[in-house]
Amino acid sequence: MRRKAQKIPALKGEFKLALSDPDKAETIAVSLEKQFSLNNLSHSETEEEVNESTNNFSPPINNNYQNDNINSIQPSEVIKIIKKLNIKKACGSDGITNKMIKNIPCTMVFALTEIINNIFNFNYFPNAWKTAVVVPILKPGKDPTIPENYRPISLLTP
Repeated sequence: MRRKAQKIPALKGEFKLALSDPDKAETIAVSLEKQFSLNNLSHSETEEEVNESTNNFSPPINNNYQNDNINSIQPSEVIKIIKKLNIKKACGSDGITNKMIKNIPCTMVFALTEIINNIFNFNYFPNAWKTAVVVPILKPGKDPTIPENYRPISLLTP
């Protein structure tokens, strides 16, 4: 059984009370922006470290390039991972649940294995898989009207 999503009450924004869902979303987004900061990539040492680590991680992208150094994933490995999935986890924006994935036919396991191997071979990760639905969850025992009392949970497409 799934719990019903709790409605977020009016939030105390910076300049006004957020009553509508879009205003609440914006208030929480502003709060999260203040709490989290981006890495300073204009710092030359940080930029150099990021470039070095990404260059060591993946070869230059070339549409005709295939990486022979990566071992292919086998369908048996995909099946092991699928068996470990928790069916009580929330689904992403595509609506595909872990329970659905656990019940896919063997032919789909082979197709999924091929997709995974191509992701590694061509160094291409689909944009849809880089997008998350962010759900604010109230921290236990905190005042629900204060935006800083919510933590973000990112629901990814499996």
